[in-house]
Amino acid sequence: MNSILDIHRFLSFVPESEHTLKRFNRLLASASEPPRIAVLGKYNHGKSTLLNAFVGAEKFRVADKRETTEIAEYVHDGVVWIDTPGLDGDPLETDDQKAWRTAFQLADFLFLAHQVQAGELDRYEEGAFLRLARQDRNYSRGMHLLLTQIDQREPDEVAKVERTVRDQLSRSFDLKELPITSVSADRYQRGIRTENAKLREMSGMVPIFATVKRIKSEVTSLRKRETRRLAGKLLADLNDKLSAIDSELTEINNKRREMKRRLLAGSFWVYVLAGTMLTDQKDLIKQIVQIESLLSAGSSDTATKLREYDYDRRNLSARKREILVLQEQVRRVMLECVNDS
Repeated sequence: MNSILDIHRFLSFVPESEHTLKRFNRLLASASEPPRIAVLGKYNHGKSTLLNAFVGAEKFRVADKRETTEIAEYVHDGVVWIDTPGLDGDPLETDDQKAWRTAFQLADFLFLAHQVQAGELDRYEEGAFLRLARQDRNYSRGMHLLLTQIDQREPDEVAKVERTVRDQLSRSFDLKELPITSVSADRYQRGIRTENAKLREMSGMVPIFATVKRIKSEVTSLRKRETRRLAGKLLADLNDKLSAIDSELTEINNKRREMKRRLLAGSFWVYVLAGTMLTDQKDLIKQIVQIESLLSAGSSDTATKLREYDYDRRNLSARKREILVLQEQVRRVMLECVNDS
């Protein structure tokens, strides 16, 4: 699939669909690329440590302060791993914008990181996760919440935090099915270094690696499925614009007809009235001249207004034709997805 859409052309009609368009084009461009998995969360919640465990090396910078301020990528074992700036750590929100761009446009799958020592999700995290889940009705299927650094708390404390977080998520229709796993990247890495299978098992990371394996095997079909969903969303958005244009055209046509009807009706009845009320021929001729002068002025105003209506009709009709062309482009992409399946 290589039919990349002209985003600027689409945005002139559906500016509210910018995220959808950029994500759509990203999926088209990355059809044959390896899966892109990002880790998203607040700063100092263990994102970079998680990523280092995933790639088996110290490739992502780890620190107790806000360290990651740019998108960082590393390819390992057929996966593009992405580290994002910590959410809610930059007063100017520049880091947040970069993180959201990764989440909404670049990543095929998101691991959401929440430090278990922090206890329950704070209001910012809940809002952020909800925003992600509501991006698309199936978007939440591409997310997994990881409660990190469980080696720094007793098991009963970890279990309590997990119950609390599950309860928080259960209150939201969009988040109630979000998978949650408690993990320790440090414990897993120690298990690898010491060849200690028990530590690796206790880390909670083993099933997460199984999830990664599944993503790798399903990424092509997942991308095609999402491409078709987003194409349907774009078609619906464009249909809304077509409906609005049709309503405007109908209103303009009704106003034109009414204006012409009133003009003709006014002319007819004024002449009839003048002819019935005046018996003197000179007075009649004089009255008709005055009426014609008034009608001529009214006709001029009407003609100007009709020209304005015609101009609006031409513009709206041109926009309608262009939207139909854009819809056809989206349908072609959908057909390519079906044929490639």
